[in-house]
Amino acid sequence: MKTISSNVLSIFGLLLACVISLHAQTYSFSTLAGTAGSRGSADGTGAAANFGYPRGIASDGAGNLYVADSDNHTIRKIVISTGVVTTLAGTAGSSGSADDTGAAARFYTPKGIASDGAGNLYV
Repeated sequence: MKTISSNVLSIFGLLLACVISLHAQTYSFSTLAGTAGSRGSADGTGAAANFGYPRGIASDGAGNLYVADSDNHTIRKIVISTGVVTTLAGTAGSSGSADDTGAAARFYTPKGIASDGAGNLYV
């Protein structure tokens, strides 16, 4: 669970393969990205995006969430205001261990992610 603002928490549905927001004032849930029960690796907006197995989530404090998508071996970015999901690092289906940028980076089932608030992510 990660606090997006004082009123909204973002949680990820491990078995649902989606990212869900809990609005603290209204106690209501909404799907920010992905579709419950629909696994995949598609980038897109809202329900058009898919996740394999979202395991970790971090906020940069600037309106973005970052998701460690374990089954896809990727790091995904979600723009909170629009729900747009893009693959930031790694290539879906290509596991490994390579220090690089973008699609050339390789991860083996990333499980956690953290942001230092200065633009750096730690996987």
